[in-house]
Amino acid sequence: MAEKRPLGVGLLGVGLIGSRVASLLLEQATADALGRPIELRKALVRRLDAPRDVALPEGVLTSDFTDVLDDDGIDVVVEVMGGEQPAADYLTRLLSKGTSVVTANKEAVSKHGPALRAAPKAPPNTPTCRGVGISVGRV
Repeated sequence: MAEKRPLGVGLLGVGLIGSRVASLLLEQATADALGRPIELRKALVRRLDAPRDVALPEGVLTSDFTDVLDDDGIDVVVEVMGGEQPAADYLTRLLSKGTSVVTANKEAVSKHGPALRAAPKAPPNTPTCRGVGISVGRV
């Protein structure tokens, strides 16, 4: 059986939550369930020089959203930056490009849900909310 291409992941935000998400992705914590390796390709932050709780591979950290948007190797982007903006704008731009997104950002989704669903390349019937309140992790 041929090895499957890694799932390319982009991350918006590497604060408290984003650091843990990045750690899990780098540990390949969900690769077995997914059935293929995971590659953290880009992680967007406000400040490149801020201290972080995770060591990211060279070239992953960026402060330029277009590095995430224009990376054709990214299959899905996880948004954990919080707040309405620029998160809602970033999510809309990603969906318009056809990139899958995962977010628990209730403010961005509640205020911009119709625009997110209407993004030109968003999948039909894009839900505004799925799996809210479900905690996934290891104990």
